[in-house]
Amino acid sequence: MDDTMLAMLRLDCPHLPALDDGEHHIMAWLHAHPEGAVLTAISTADRAAIRATHVLTLLDRVTSLQQLGQAAGVGRKQLDSLQPHFQEDWLSSLRLQLRMNIL
Repeated sequence: MDDTMLAMLRLDCPHLPALDDGEHHIMAWLHAHPEGAVLTAISTADRAAIRATHVLTLLDRVTSLQQLGQAAGVGRKQLDSLQPHFQEDWLSSLRLQLRMNIL
């Protein structure tokens, strides 16, 4: 990871929430490569990382673990046993709250 990408992210997006190092690096990469971001799916259950994608206007690229599992052919029983923050309903609710500026 180029330190310049990290610096540009902080300069261009000063209102990003606090992120751990890995999330900070992926957001910096997405910010530096917007053409690649269009092809990138991001899966996380971390609220700060999801808020960061909203700031970067990449919220629609975030996908739930449940949705990834469905696409990969994971069985229904296993998908239904996922904790709520890995399910599509939780992510959809969070997306709505961000778009309505509730969060």
